Amino acid sequence: MKKLLAGLCIAFLSAILLTACTPTAPEQTIPKPPKEEQKKLEWKEVEKGLSYSTFSETTVTGDEKDLILVKIDPKLFTFDIFENPDQDTAKTIKEVHEETGAKLSFNGGFFTEDFKPTGLLIYHGKKTRNSSGADLLNGIFGIKKDGTVSLYSQNVSLKDEEYDFAIQNGPVLIDENGSVQITKDTGKTANRTAIGIDKDGNIVLIILKQSLLNPNNTISLYEFAQILKNTDALRPLYLHSVLNLDGGPSTGMMITDEYYPEMERVQNIVYVKNRTK
Repeated sequence: MKKLLAGLCIAFLSAILLTACTPTAPEQTIPKPPKEEQKKLEWKEVEKGLSYSTFSETTVTGDEKDLILVKIDPKLFTFDIFENPDQDTAKTIKEVHEETGAKLSFNGGFFTEDFKPTGLLIYHGKKTRNSSGADLLNGIFGIKKDGTVSLYSQNVSLKDEEYDFAIQNGPVLIDENGSVQITKDTGKTANRTAIGIDKDGNIVLIILKQSLLNPNNTISLYEFAQILKNTDALRPLYLHSVLNLDGGPSTGMMITDEYYPEMERVQNIVYVKNRTK
C-alpha cells in the first residue's frame, strides 16, 4: 500500500513538473482582411483644362451603374449650341461635333414634339428662346463671357449680352449650396445627362448612358442625385449647382473621337471649343 501511494505521488509530481516545463502554444490571431481601397476617379486628360473619367457605382439596390464624367475649365473653353430646325433633317451629335471641330459635344435641354426648345437658350450673347415658368424647368445654367459659371432660378432675368451661354432645364439635382433637391424617389428610371460645377469652378458633365452591353444602365433622378452627392469617389469634387438636362433616348456625347450615340435625334446640341482671346 505504501509503495502504491509513493508511486501515485511520484506520478503526480512528474505531471506537475512536465506541465510547468512544457511551453504553451502562442495565441493564434486570425488575420483581418485588408480594407477595400476607396475608389478614386482616374482622369484622362485630353488637353489642358479638359479631361474625362469613367466610373462605376453600386446603388442601394445592388445594381451597378456606369457613369462618364467630363471636367471642363470654363476659362479655357467656350460653350455653344447648335439647333436642329426639324427632326427630318436633324444632324446627330457626331455630325455636329465633327463639323464644328468641337472638343466635346452632348445633348442639351428639353424640346417639344415639333422640335422647339422648351426653355431659355442663350449663345453668342443672343437669346433664341425665352425662359419658361414650367415647374420642371426650375434651373438656368449660365456661363458669363469671363468664364464665371452659375446656376440661377428660372425667375432670374439674365442680360443676354453678358453671357456666352445659358440653358434652362430641370429639375435642379443639387443646388448652389451643395444640397440635394430631389427628396422623393418616383422609381422612374432612364438614361441621364446633367451639368454642374465642382469646388474649383470647373464645369462637370455627367452622363449615364445605356448600351447594348449594359441595357440596365438607367437610374431615377433621386438615385442619380444621391450618387453625385454621396459617393466616396465623387465627394472630393464637392459638386454643386447640378442641373438635369434632357435624358432618356436623347442622352448622347462625343469627346475627341469617342462617340456615345443618342438613340433619337435631339433639337439642341451643346458643343465645347477652345476659348479664343
